Amino acid sequence: MAAAGDRPAAAGLHLLPTTAAPGDLARRNQRAIDADRRRRREEAVAEPLAPPLTLGEDLNERSLFSLLPDDEDDDVNEGDVS
Repeated sequence: MAAAGDRPAAAGLHLLPTTAAPGDLARRNQRAIDADRRRRREEAVAEPLAPPLTLGEDLNERSLFSLLPDDEDDDVNEGDVS
C-alpha cells in the first residue's frame, strides 16, 4: 500500500468526478419535479381560471334566507280575469 502512494498516476487513468451530497441531489430532483408539474399544469389549462367569488358574493349566492329580488312583472293581478 505504501508503495502505491510513491508511484506516479498512470497517464490514461482519470479520477472520477465527486458526487453531489444526498441533500443536494434531493433538492435538485424536487426542483425538477416541481418544474415538470408546473409545465404540465400550464399546458392543461388553456385559459387562466376565473378568480373565485368574494366572501360576500359567495354567501349571497348560496344563502337560503336571502329574499329574491322583486320582479316588476308581478304587478299584474293574476286573479282578475276580464
